Amino acid sequence: MNSHYNSKRTMNFDDQPVGQHNELLISEQPEQSSEDPPVPKEALPLSSRLSSKNLKTRFSAMSELLSLFTSQPGPSIFMEYYDRFPKYLGDSHPGTQEKAVEAFGILIAQPGLQPDKTLNDSVSILIEKGLSSTKGQIKPKALECIVKLAEEGSMHELIRDQLKSKLSAKTNAKVALGAIQATSQLLLNYGNKHFPVKDFVDSVATLAESRDDQVRTECLAYLKEGYRWAKGVVEEVAKKLRQAQREELNKQFAEVAEAPRPLRTIRGVNSECAEHKEEKKTVVDSYVLAAEISVLKKFGDQWCSQIMEAKKWSEKRDRLEELLRAVSVERIKSESFSELGKTLKLLLQDPNIVVSSLALKVIGQLAKGLRNNFNAYAKLTFEAVVQKLKDKKSVAEAQKCLENLVFSLKLEDMVEQIKETLNDKSPLIKARICLWIERAVLPQAAPSLLKIIGSGLGPILIKLTDDAASDVRENALNCLRAMKPLLEDDANFTKLLAELNSQKQDKVAAKPQDLSLIHISEPTRQAEISYAVFCLKKKKKKK
Repeated sequence: MNSHYNSKRTMNFDDQPVGQHNELLISEQPEQSSEDPPVPKEALPLSSRLSSKNLKTRFSAMSELLSLFTSQPGPSIFMEYYDRFPKYLGDSHPGTQEKAVEAFGILIAQPGLQPDKTLNDSVSILIEKGLSSTKGQIKPKALECIVKLAEEGSMHELIRDQLKSKLSAKTNAKVALGAIQATSQLLLNYGNKHFPVKDFVDSVATLAESRDDQVRTECLAYLKEGYRWAKGVVEEVAKKLRQAQREELNKQFAEVAEAPRPLRTIRGVNSECAEHKEEKKTVVDSYVLAAEISVLKKFGDQWCSQIMEAKKWSEKRDRLEELLRAVSVERIKSESFSELGKTLKLLLQDPNIVVSSLALKVIGQLAKGLRNNFNAYAKLTFEAVVQKLKDKKSVAEAQKCLENLVFSLKLEDMVEQIKETLNDKSPLIKARICLWIERAVLPQAAPSLLKIIGSGLGPILIKLTDDAASDVRENALNCLRAMKPLLEDDANFTKLLAELNSQKQDKVAAKPQDLSLIHISEPTRQAEISYAVFCLKKKKKKK
């Protein structure tokens, strides 16, 4: 056995970097070992090859399973492999694991899936091994699976319990970091009702004492977000933190002005009572009442020149942090932001990740604080922000920035840019932009939507429902489902949907209560029900 192989074997497998051209590194597609040759496809069934000790055989088999899930979706194929996913999701090779996570994303999108032991174990492994991974696209894909499951009415309790368990246990820094990031995203998406701050805040405060810088930063970010939803709970816990952390949080708490509002709703669960709906009619947008704060007095042309001339990244960081504090207000005075907009666009391309991430945060805050007055500058930076989705180190900040750009951009203003972006080769970009369209389309009026669909966006979304990537397909269908209530009486939109197969048409037409066959609240529900039972129930129901 050669020395290179021995060198690689001495390293912990999960710690070896992926996809580089170095003899001591591993590729995402496993190398073939002369002592353990891969098994030919015809030699063993797929289920056996998925458990092979040979990495290349396992990778090939998982790719085949993903292809089957994509090309031949149906209860029989899902039932056959469902119980094995806890093992697949924890595969030691990152390339195989990423394929498994993507296949799991397809499986959990099927109607009728309900909590059981297999799903509980799968979610546990997904948090421990998926959200903690630094290889390839495993972490963002795992997070999308968590968010997708949490959105189902019968699943959010399972996700909540698993995250509470991981945060309260003595987990390593990578697992803690992934769990906190997922918890923050779920709170932002679905609010305090479904992911109560009180259930997580004590564990997060304890982890805020971690030696890991990233864990501490994410904990403080969660506490700031939690403050928006449960002010008293977070204030009480914050008293237990170290003085430096308390002072930093108090500064951030002072910047919190806007009332919290979930970005998405849990399917099959009434998120608002009738009284709250009635109350919403009389609520005045706090933005309208907020005082306008001038920013350009201190951050004008001279500031822009100074930051671009700075030679040290730390100087750029300090200046951007100062700007971020200044723009983190409810309402910013409308002025000429031309020079600042151009400067921020250039800083997005800065090779230092801290600088470019701060630029993303500032752009997002400007969009929230200026709203329509930032429209021209939002258009200017939109494409550059989208490209940051390709960088796994900045993808989270880029996604938040895009969400904030919704305050300043209207879908009809961006049709041509969006069409171009949806033709990008990167599945991640296509999936994220579909998600952005779904959120941006909800406030649009029906006449505007008709114009947008007629401009060619509709056929592109239809095409994306056949994309090779499961998250792209799912998000494209979600876009069409978001549009349907506003356009269901339009003949052209109906004709467009007719191009979909019956299964996809059902997904687009599905109402929240139609997406689950058995509700978790049913008193007669068994403690553990297999996926096979749901498929049989669904089949029986159709008959």
